Amino acid sequence: MNPIEALKYYFHHDQFRHGQEEIITNIMKGENILAVLPTGAGKSICYQIPALISPNFSIVISPLIALMKDQVDSMNKDQLNASFINSSMDFREIEQVLQNIAYGRIKILYVAPERLENIGFAERIKKLNPEFLFVDEAHCISEWGHNFRPSYSKIKEFINFVGITKVSAFTATATPEVVKDIVLQLGFTDPKIFVRGFERENLFINAIVTKKKNEKCIELISRYRTPAIIYCASRKKAEEAADYINFHKIKCSYYHAGLQSEIRKKIQEDFLNDEIQVICATNAFG
Repeated sequence: MNPIEALKYYFHHDQFRHGQEEIITNIMKGENILAVLPTGAGKSICYQIPALISPNFSIVISPLIALMKDQVDSMNKDQLNASFINSSMDFREIEQVLQNIAYGRIKILYVAPERLENIGFAERIKKLNPEFLFVDEAHCISEWGHNFRPSYSKIKEFINFVGITKVSAFTATATPEVVKDIVLQLGFTDPKIFVRGFERENLFINAIVTKKKNEKCIELISRYRTPAIIYCASRKKAEEAADYINFHKIKCSYYHAGLQSEIRKKIQEDFLNDEIQVICATNAFG
């Protein structure tokens, strides 16, 4: 199956978006790729199709549980055999995923960067011989690697230990300096770098200066309606904003890393299923 056939068969689209096919073609050739594409430009298709049509499974490194779950749920609706391993799972669940990979039942495995530092996990993956490794949100290696997610700086050690040569990285956020740093941190040699335009006609960005943030949120929700995600600078602020919005008869929950994984999972599912209208979140939501 070639890429365009996979696009039609798995994703029910007749043609690629601008730049996708060229990126996929180079990935299939085994090149090291760094793609800087705006949100909504179809980054995930660029690594999902090579993974689906390759002979073995592939790994996607993703920084947030919410993002992993969203992508895996979306793919598995069409029986595309994706799974994830993260901190919300116990030993038996993780073992079941690894066995499913060994039996050829899973083509795409999403993992958090911290998981790569587990030597037992690295040894199991090495034996399973992954085809590709894709690094999502690759700017974390450079901009936030030493603070927000230090484990991103360990990815190269994992690559060398497992012996994966077909490695690509994706991000929507990278200055020229960050691009150079990503290439250095991942050990790319002669990589193909793709940078696409960032103009999005369907997006509107505006800044409002106000001291009455909660009141302004209610005003904006009333004007533009739901669903809505309100990002807050701290866990406390997220909880306070959610309480204020609920007080005004709008169904709202808060989401941050201080919540148990089962609760975060339930909130995410309720939001996607329109059972919650608004989420007040820290950047743990993605």
